[in-house]
Amino acid sequence: MNTTLTVCKRLVVLAVLLGILLLALPVAADDREEAALAGIYLTENQQVKVTAAGFEIFSPTSCEDLLAVLGASEWNLVDQATFSFDPSQPGGIRWGILKRGDEALFISANGNPYCDAIVTPVSKQTVSASGVENIETKALLYTPFCSASASTFYEQELDEEFGAVSLFLIYDFGDGTTVFAGLDAPLEVGEFGLWELDEENVVRFTRSEDIFPYEFTQLPPEGEISEFYPDINNWDYESPLGTITVESLQPFRGSFELFTYVNDSGEAQTFSAGFECAHVAGADSTLDLGG
Repeated sequence: MNTTLTVCKRLVVLAVLLGILLLALPVAADDREEAALAGIYLTENQQVKVTAAGFEIFSPTSCEDLLAVLGASEWNLVDQATFSFDPSQPGGIRWGILKRGDEALFISANGNPYCDAIVTPVSKQTVSASGVENIETKALLYTPFCSASASTFYEQELDEEFGAVSLFLIYDFGDGTTVFAGLDAPLEVGEFGLWELDEENVVRFTRSEDIFPYEFTQLPPEGEISEFYPDINNWDYESPLGTITVESLQPFRGSFELFTYVNDSGEAQTFSAGFECAHVAGADSTLDLGG
């Protein structure tokens, strides 16, 4: 009787240990792919590679056709744009936004005649604005550009230069309101002053059906637009125009605050938000991400 109980207890312990080991095992590649591609439909000749940041697709079709296929899945293609540094040349980067419920995926695709695409889940970030525009909420963040810059980030108080990452950020509030912001961030963990902002570092509030700003779509601007710029004319050069905090390099994540901005009428505006890039384009070969 006692021997039988002992054997049963040992079997129970072994079963518990086996369950713990099974839970600790890494998820199989097929399971990871199934989770990453949930609701995404592709043709047989389109190849997929799951990555830590999302997934990559190689398609023997054009990028326009690939986005059309993705938009025919359980996800809706809600907006797209083609951007080129030289509009006179064919091709360029094609961006797309897929939505399903409160989830979103961002697509960055390029290539001609074939297409390589990187698809990444979209993060939600806290956004705060006060002045002409007043907002305090969470927003979906799209990052068309999160790229290593050829220039450097200069911090005046530290009198130091760091590698720079160019950020083009689009915050989507889900009600037709978006905010576009562009700035450079240091490739260094810590809090830094923003001393070198100029008129190119616009913060633009748009109320429109379009998500991508008109610079990217190369179409006339539509909807209600409010633009704000660094107040250079009234700046004393003794304190920064804003601050930026980098919390992590992999992923590249942090937050920023712009507190010396005005519109064309001189009305003040502040804006602060979080940012996150799953991958810094060009950083692998040009900058040291550490780790």
